[in-house]
Amino acid sequence: MKFEIIKKEKTLIKISDKLSDLYSMPIKSDKILFVTDRTCFKKFKDIIEKAGTEFSKKYFILTLSEKEKNLKSLKKILLFLLKNNFSRTDFVIPFGGGSVCDIAALAASLYMRGINLFMIPTTFLSQIDAAFGGKNGADLGKYKNMIGVFRQPDYLFCGVSFYGEQEIKNGYGELLKYFILKPSNFPKNKVSFALSLKKDLKARIKCVKECLKIKAQFVKADPLDLQGIREYLNLGHTAAHAFESASLKNISHGEAVLLGLKYEYLLSKEIFKKNPPQGAVIENFLTLLSPIKINSRLNFRDFIKAVRKDKKNKGKKNTFFLFSPKGEILKMSGINERILDKIFRRICDEHIGYKRPQS
Repeated sequence: MKFEIIKKEKTLIKISDKLSDLYSMPIKSDKILFVTDRTCFKKFKDIIEKAGTEFSKKYFILTLSEKEKNLKSLKKILLFLLKNNFSRTDFVIPFGGGSVCDIAALAASLYMRGINLFMIPTTFLSQIDAAFGGKNGADLGKYKNMIGVFRQPDYLFCGVSFYGEQEIKNGYGELLKYFILKPSNFPKNKVSFALSLKKDLKARIKCVKECLKIKAQFVKADPLDLQGIREYLNLGHTAAHAFESASLKNISHGEAVLLGLKYEYLLSKEIFKKNPPQGAVIENFLTLLSPIKINSRLNFRDFIKAVRKDKKNKGKKNTFFLFSPKGEILKMSGINERILDKIFRRICDEHIGYKRPQS
């Protein structure tokens, strides 16, 4: 897989050039399906419509991408490809955030057992994590990523001017994960570096490159997630996915990963009775998280149901990543659910507020 990371002024030119290269391949492609969401299409309409003029272009537009990452949307995309006579030499191009990339790449992987895939992630979170690594999936009911395949995109294009300050904040959870896994790859003052990404495009390019480089090391060592190596990229995600599920996706993935990392940090303190070295950077990062407001109180029963469905579990035993007092990252299974409930309540008390019902 090839990837390219660029700044603002060359975005349209680079995308057009790359699509022209694809058009002139020996086995000629004639059609492109852009899969995007309503907000993204409105924001980037000029780029989408002006790029790839050699092709016959079609558009499949999702409405609420986070909640449409499901079998219903997958079926609609597949039927759209079939109805419009797409062949295996044509292209699917997800143009959007992580959910758009996930569901569109899954459709591209399944249609005719695989159609060409050119990925254009437009959010910070999707560029540093979701669009790279080959995991493409859909949610099953309220449970995250229970259906999916492994398939790398043929090409990944990251434009670091696509997103603003809010999208940077939405990616802080995944960024913190990389800070913990490979702290020496980033500047010493992690919070200051994260804040610089709001305005500094050069810092964004450096950051995206480093995150992709780190992820590539884990993916190369364990491409199909069978050796227990790639699982470390799911640091914080057991609790994160459970928070998303319990809130009916009213807590975003970016917010949930930050909560999930703090959850595993507090769980580590509870079990080992000592503060792990990672605690400082996690606590510092949580100061960047605005209070989360949702409509109704989270229920531990819903949270633990999602934990029990997590793909990392061994049999019926829950599985979390914990931080040892020496800073090692350890995988631990079968943790007492009373302890899990205690940490859940603390996270809710410290970081989650509730909107007053409308009168």
